[in-house]
Amino acid sequence: MRDTLVGLLEKTDLTIASCRGVVLDERLDLVAQAGKNVRLRLSYPEDVIVAALAGGTGSGKSSILNVVADGEVADVGGVRPTTSSPIAVVASDQTGAMSVYLEELGIAIREVDDFPPWLVLIDLPDTDSVVVDHRLQVAALLPQIDVVVWVTDPEKYRDAALHDRFLKPLATYAPQLFFVLNQIDRLAEESVESVLADFAAALRDDAIEDPQPLATAASPPSGPPIGISELLDELEMLTDSRVGLYSKLLTDLTGAVTDLGDVVGTGLDFDERFGEVITRAADMVVDDNPADATSLLTQFVENLAAEIGGPGGEEVNAVAVDIPGLVLSVAETLDEKVTAHRAGRPLIRWSEKGDTMPRDRRFDLVHAGLVELEPPLREVVSRRAVATAALSDLSVSLVAASSGTPVISGRP
Repeated sequence: MRDTLVGLLEKTDLTIASCRGVVLDERLDLVAQAGKNVRLRLSYPEDVIVAALAGGTGSGKSSILNVVADGEVADVGGVRPTTSSPIAVVASDQTGAMSVYLEELGIAIREVDDFPPWLVLIDLPDTDSVVVDHRLQVAALLPQIDVVVWVTDPEKYRDAALHDRFLKPLATYAPQLFFVLNQIDRLAEESVESVLADFAAALRDDAIEDPQPLATAASPPSGPPIGISELLDELEMLTDSRVGLYSKLLTDLTGAVTDLGDVVGTGLDFDERFGEVITRAADMVVDDNPADATSLLTQFVENLAAEIGGPGGEEVNAVAVDIPGLVLSVAETLDEKVTAHRAGRPLIRWSEKGDTMPRDRRFDLVHAGLVELEPPLREVVSRRAVATAALSDLSVSLVAASSGTPVISGRP
């Protein structure tokens, strides 16, 4: 899968380059960011899992982190927000391999000697923080990490903000989501299973398939922590297969490319449509209806601009401004040639005899003048066609990658 992702990055770069000047840069930025996330993810070892602890204030995220690190590496308390900025705990011998990645994400590093070497655990700011920047920070980091461990407690596991703001929008990433019901020591022993079942039901309502929340108590009033070893076992099993984790990157990239495809659109049948409208407009000019020809061509160009949209659409719209002058010039040139023909001073040698220039000759003259509209329109349409082809090739490759078929890198 790693090689597949590298091949997809090459095609993504080609697609972005092909779409420059065709769609707005802000649209391309979404695809570029998805590609950047893939590159970032490929920059650290395959045998390391980056997991983030997410959840509301007081859910016990920091307590879980402290248990795994076997020490006080994160602040624990009831003041909102407890976690003010992301903290990544890394095994000391993995710091070098992970430093560039974590620095790129803007996450502070805490080195711990006795920490699982296969794990980087990030304590995120509280999702229900009163500080807006913290919520935005959480949302921005989620696409750039492997696994999100959502931690909640018996009091907040059905909190609407948790489900509506975060879990429902992330339902497509279900394989990369873990759910923890922490602080089960606050429940009667016989109630734990029913609360877990109700939590699972709420997750299914979020369109998350087959959720299996774990029960934990990171800091019970007495006795050792509960369920933390089971959580670590679940996470460690992910190192056996990277496919599930990489699928999250594929999902993000596919979504961005699909959105871009919706903007670029499909083929325009430009040749056929342009040929038809020029023929009709030429007939109108020959029949002494230049105003109707102007309206017809202007409407065609404006419709084409609307279909293309973005910077390309603006270029096409600019052509519409010149249409009245072009039609007037073509009509005046025709009148001059017809007048010259009747006066016996033809500007062109005609094989036909008589005072009246044949209609098909007049049509040819007008048609030849009106097709001057084509070059600027075709230039934009051609760029759009290149962008469409690159997008189509990338989309096919993404589908193939999702199904496990090898992706061939390079140009389409």
